Amino acid sequence: MRYNSAIILIHGAVKKVESDYRFRADPPSLFDPRMVRRQRNTMLTPKEKNAIIRKYQTHKDDTGSPEVQVAILTREIEQVSEHLKTHRKDNHSRRGLLKMVGNRRRLLRYLKNEDQKRYEKISEKLKLKVA
Repeated sequence: MRYNSAIILIHGAVKKVESDYRFRADPPSLFDPRMVRRQRNTMLTPKEKNAIIRKYQTHKDDTGSPEVQVAILTREIEQVSEHLKTHRKDNHSRRGLLKMVGNRRRLLRYLKNEDQKRYEKISEKLKLKVA
């Protein structure tokens, strides 16, 4: 069964399609706002990551101190938590979230055992609950 040819918009590109059983002149699913891909994924961009590093670094060349790692993990945890509010059944992301929380917990435990003042400072700065 064939329909008329149509000009349709697919992810920002205008295409002329010779319609067949898969396409109709105005397929509503292609123009449905819910079908449009989101521009933003849940990962940190390098720009955001560098901003976090600059804010929490302990010295000029610091990129991997526990404070920086905890700050980056905290931001990623916030993003994945927001994602899970709208996608409740996304168990793969939920597992990733639990792994990130565990990593952050281990880093905070290490920091607490090494230097209590640095631990309290980063907890206060990031507004984390101190257990």
